Amino acid sequence: MSSTTQLWITPVNAYLGYFGIDDWNPLTKAFIDIDTNTKIQTYLTKGLFETMSLFAVTKVDPLEWYAFQTVGITVDSLFGCPFNDMQITLNDSKTIIPIASTYYSLNSNETKYFPRTDCTWNFQTTEDFKFKLVYRYSEFSLNETMFAQINDGDPIDITYNYNIGESDAQYFDGTNLTLQYSAPQRKPKYYFYAVITVVKKGFNN
Repeated sequence: MSSTTQLWITPVNAYLGYFGIDDWNPLTKAFIDIDTNTKIQTYLTKGLFETMSLFAVTKVDPLEWYAFQTVGITVDSLFGCPFNDMQITLNDSKTIIPIASTYYSLNSNETKYFPRTDCTWNFQTTEDFKFKLVYRYSEFSLNETMFAQINDGDPIDITYNYNIGESDAQYFDGTNLTLQYSAPQRKPKYYFYAVITVVKKGFNN
């Protein structure tokens, strides 16, 4: 990793008191009152990845159920998106890939504007599966677009706005899925967060 490497991290399935990161701002509570059914959270570390430790803390009530599944990726430049331009193969429904329109922490004051962004995601699977995409949240600005392409077919416009908990799953039947995202410079209230996985054909849940 380079001397400027940071870490972008997000909970994809979690119910937890808080998830902390000990970076250059010691004992940062990166995520508080985590419930991925009701809240979208991402965090971009403030220090270098080599200097960090991560820790999770449950709430006080011992009778509640707690668990968390997080995904992280190293970041060398803020001009782009998590997992942009990576060839990702999904062979089972247990693997969840989160994608977002920016590396910046969502719902934060890190920047007055998100920079102009053009990102492409490439996913592959086998004939037994189809792709499942769920926007967990999306609010697109004017001239901000997202297109999906299956195999060599025509791109499909999937630029839709959804509040948390309102999105319907979108299914794409094919072995190759390409997502193309483009956005002008925009205020931080405009962003999307989605998760990609695969499900067995004939399964629509």
